[in-house]
Amino acid sequence: MNDTSFENCIKCTVCTTACPVSRVNPGYPGPKQAGPDGERLRLKDGALYDEALKYCINCKRCEVACPSDVKIGDIIQRARAKYDTTRPSLRNFCVESYRPDG
Repeated sequence: MNDTSFENCIKCTVCTTACPVSRVNPGYPGPKQAGPDGERLRLKDGALYDEALKYCINCKRCEVACPSDVKIGDIIQRARAKYDTTRPSLRNFCVESYRPDG
């Protein structure tokens, strides 16, 4: 799905105010940065992954609060899903990294 709703973001940060995670986790920059702002960066560099994406709990409160109807939760979930298909599983990473000679 090619959702371009991120372009409608007016950078008001109402989504961040509504986000329960950004209130309690200083490591999470908020849905605006992980969603619309991050999507702009990911379009420039498809390999870019922000660790902050993993903090989103997909409650979609950001979407309900957004005055521009940006599908922030969907944007974040798609970015996470894309990253999960491009990075190796933990098992594969361990097997590939194992060196029997030390």
